[in-house]
Amino acid sequence: MSLVQHVIKLWSKRVGAFWLDSLSALTLYRRISSNEMEKLSDNEVGEVIKRLKYSRDRRDRKTCRGINTQWRRVYWSIKEELIVFNRRAIEVLPRTTHLSRLSAFNIDLNDSHLECIGKSCPYLQTLDLTMLEQARSTHTTDDGLEPFGDRGLVAVADGCRELRDVSLRWRQRVGDIGVSALAHSCHKLVELDLGHCNRITDESLKAISQLQVLKNLYLQNCRLVTNSGVSYLANGSTSKSLRM
Repeated sequence: MSLVQHVIKLWSKRVGAFWLDSLSALTLYRRISSNEMEKLSDNEVGEVIKRLKYSRDRRDRKTCRGINTQWRRVYWSIKEELIVFNRRAIEVLPRTTHLSRLSAFNIDLNDSHLECIGKSCPYLQTLDLTMLEQARSTHTTDDGLEPFGDRGLVAVADGCRELRDVSLRWRQRVGDIGVSALAHSCHKLVELDLGHCNRITDESLKAISQLQVLKNLYLQNCRLVTNSGVSYLANGSTSKSLRM
């Protein structure tokens, strides 16, 4: 019996064949010596972690990251979705992840946080950075830095070129430079929400008009956009498929 089979057998004995009950990863760690644990290959560690998605207790997967450096690295290498509830989760992202979906809904982020996303998430496809309307007037970061704007968005555009769905709703420091960078670098964009980004002008729409697969564009309350900007969209690459 291989070591990974031994690990799986121990776990299954406690929680059943489909691993639907909770079991702390540390319980497993205590049952197997650290020397034995280190013999597991990355693929074997990945198989164990993947099975944890069937656990009812999310703490199982979280605790798995703390077993050792290898488990933490493999955990991030196979994780595909991350919902952020505080900025700290962005700050501790490893150098490279395989995340395809990241949500930081209503989270105060600055340019440094977006630069971290750009460096760590080359496979990202969905990025939700929506802010709530009622939070916009008090939107300040605890570290005294301004909320993210064009600099951070340029970093995301440069590092996350697989993006397909991006929401920047109510991120009011986003302007033409950041949006143009997204349009020039992220050619696979299908949906882009710029609602209430009131620094957006016709220049952003000129860049967006070159996106060939864009289907949904949201521009609610973008007051600096004029008929000239809309004409860019009407005559650009997106004209046949775009919905606004």
